[in-house]
Amino acid sequence: MITPVKMAYMFAVTFPKYSEAVTLKLLDLGVLEFIDTKEISEKWEQHLNVVGSPVPPERISEIKKGIASLLEIIDLNPQENFLPDLKNFTHIRVEETERLLEKISASLEEVDLKRDAIKKELVKLRKMHDEAEYFKNISVIPETNKPYSFIVMKIGKFNLSKKRELEAELEKITGVLISSSPPGEKALGSDYGISMVIALKKYQDELNRILERYDWKPVTAVKNINLNRPNLLFDLAEKIEKRKKELDKLDSRYRAVVEERRDNLVDIWQRLSIDELYLRIQSNFGTTKRTVEFSGWLPEEYRKAVESALKKVTGGNIYIEWYSPERVKRELGRQLEAPVEMKNPALFKPFQMLVKSYDIPKYGTIDPTPLVALSYLSMFGLMFADVGQGFVILLAGVWGLLLGKKSAKKDRSSLFGLLAWCGVAAIVTGVLFGSYFGFQLFPPLWFNYHGVIAGETTLGSPVRSVYDILTITIYFGITIIAIGLLLNWVNLILRREWLELILSKGGLVGGWLYGTGVYVAYYLVNHGYRELLPASILLPMVGLPLILLFFKSPIEYFRKSREERKENRAEARKHFSPFLLVNFFMDWMVEMLEIFTGYLANTLSFMRVAGLGIAHVSLLIAFFSIAKMTASNGHFTVSSYLILITGNILIILLEGLSAGVQALRLNYYEFFSKYFIGNGKAYEPISLRSLGRDRNQGNPKGEKLGVT
Repeated sequence: MITPVKMAYMFAVTFPKYSEAVTLKLLDLGVLEFIDTKEISEKWEQHLNVVGSPVPPERISEIKKGIASLLEIIDLNPQENFLPDLKNFTHIRVEETERLLEKISASLEEVDLKRDAIKKELVKLRKMHDEAEYFKNISVIPETNKPYSFIVMKIGKFNLSKKRELEAELEKITGVLISSSPPGEKALGSDYGISMVIALKKYQDELNRILERYDWKPVTAVKNINLNRPNLLFDLAEKIEKRKKELDKLDSRYRAVVEERRDNLVDIWQRLSIDELYLRIQSNFGTTKRTVEFSGWLPEEYRKAVESALKKVTGGNIYIEWYSPERVKRELGRQLEAPVEMKNPALFKPFQMLVKSYDIPKYGTIDPTPLVALSYLSMFGLMFADVGQGFVILLAGVWGLLLGKKSAKKDRSSLFGLLAWCGVAAIVTGVLFGSYFGFQLFPPLWFNYHGVIAGETTLGSPVRSVYDILTITIYFGITIIAIGLLLNWVNLILRREWLELILSKGGLVGGWLYGTGVYVAYYLVNHGYRELLPASILLPMVGLPLILLFFKSPIEYFRKSREERKENRAEARKHFSPFLLVNFFMDWMVEMLEIFTGYLANTLSFMRVAGLGIAHVSLLIAFFSIAKMTASNGHFTVSSYLILITGNILIILLEGLSAGVQALRLNYYEFFSKYFIGNGKAYEPISLRSLGRDRNQGNPKGEKLGVT
């Protein structure tokens, strides 16, 4: 847990007839991160061929995307709960699949065209309905030549026996016909009556042509004629509703096209996914006339199980050789960096997320996840100490975790897990400081933070002023930096970088100087800022590490150029000059400045922990004071409680975010910078788990790798 999982490098050779069986077994095991065999040695590049793919991977990927987009129509994600059975695996016929998708797409396109047409018509009808609302309560029909925003109205007479034909013509331009036979009005004939036509203005020319074909007789300035205008709105609303029902039916049909083939599409997607991984594995195989060769990294704990499984599927006709990462670097022709698998308990996953967000630790160095959990939560708790507010944050985190499980979206679980942990940290420190939504319901276990900020003096309390709080955070910062230096020494020992271990600013000399600085500051404070450490003690404590530090640059120079000097001594002598001494001296000065100013700034940076904590308490006190102003006869009113509730909500949102960000910043810039060695490569085996299978459901241990 304190270091990444130990990795092993595997090189294997078998016969071509076992290629498919080996590929499927490796896919089922899902623990090998493949390395192209050609990368092992330059000589092998001339003798190995790549296994050809019968289907381009890009083609399979495009088909999968097409199927996934179809299944989205019925709100189905084929990746969820995907547990394939490799025992019945068969390669998919890509051409048949593409023909099936083309057939489905054609059916959907036909429905989609009808949907688009109705949607456009609905937009027009709604515009007409909105415009027609204007005439709802007007007793006199307006003049037909009056300009309106986007509709045109025509009032006139036509032969009512052709009403249905006219309505059908108007349908094409989304027009509406309203007919009336007003009493007392002389008709041009028994089959004639006054009517109104309404359509969008952009169809005015086409409307005129239609009306002309139906012997339309315009009527202008018609007064007091009851054309039953509410019916106009009713007709439009009825037509809108009719189109909506048609659209709903088409939507159902659109889903039904996919739903009818749901199981078939899911099966094809899963088989294509296996095919895709199958081809990825085989693309890492190297072939000769008689053999198939492959290699890669896997956790050391899986080594025996993988070897046993491969020997079983090949009947023992496979040769496997194992290398440690150190042996790989020592014996193979090229540098192959081992990948990093960070293995931490599930409770630490949120903090592992924070580490990965910064960088992947280099293989063979420390995985700081457990220490980050402790430091991050300590910082957050000191900046945001309140039981009640912490409980709210805890509930928010737990709610997010439960919501993520129900929706099968686990990508945010680490974030909500971190939120829940922050709530726990705030509760613990809230109990230590006796803060419950700003009230002191119970005596504090450590000291009364609110009392100190408010200027109250508590007899016997270890902390009596703001300066004492600042001092606590300084000690806290010194502890964090010291732990960072110790971790750096461990990393340097693991990597056998002895010069850096002794002479670097993060090594023993740097730690010596930092410890000396801390002791000098402690001595000065304890003597009332009036007396420094005696020179007989101070000079050796500072002078000796500075002298040692001077030799770092010359040693690095001569070590780096040793091979060059062996090859060309004359050239090396020509490059040596007195100016090198000046360079060595300048490097020494810069290193000293970085140590003194850097460590001082790093330590003082932790005062922001006190600053955020004081701001948090001050805001609580401020809202409490405002609430007291609205109290009546010493008793809180409804307004008082509303102020307190609003204040707590604002503090949780603003202060909680600030505390989280500052705790992260202190970890990244003041803690990680002391020891973290990044640029690691994440361990990414080709596995069915990448298709939706959870690692904990797959093969988490060697004995569960399918070996019987």
